[in-house]
Amino acid sequence: PGWDSVVNAQTGYMSPIYLRLSDEHLIDILTLEAVNFHGEECVGLTIGVQIALKVMRKMNTGMRDPELSISLNAGGCLIDTVQGYSGATVGNGRLIIKGIDTSNECVVFVGRDKKIRAEIEPYSHLTSQQVAMMNCHDMFTLIEE
Repeated sequence: PGWDSVVNAQTGYMSPIYLRLSDEHLIDILTLEAVNFHGEECVGLTIGVQIALKVMRKMNTGMRDPELSISLNAGGCLIDTVQGYSGATVGNGRLIIKGIDTSNECVVFVGRDKKIRAEIEPYSHLTSQQVAMMNCHDMFTLIEE
């Protein structure tokens, strides 16, 4: 699915084997899927991939889990990133876009038994390289609800 950005393609990403991959390998996979969908690697994409990695670990599921729904208030780059790595869209009912606003970005992931909200710090003044070297806690806060 990540190679062709085919939204309804099936994948084995929910398998425990996938979740046992190293963080670096998962970041590579998520980044590739997001870049294929969005068209470029940018700061919003880098932050979105870091959020996905942390949420996957906390929820113990893949981003393409059909029971995972995502709602967000974010800019276009982050919206594209989430769609690219998750396969969630408005059409398949897994994506709700609450607003397009880069000044107050927030992404909420709702799974079978967990809900996690990512509140994102403003990042328009940063480059992708700076974000890649930052601690996740400086980029966003995850709140389990």
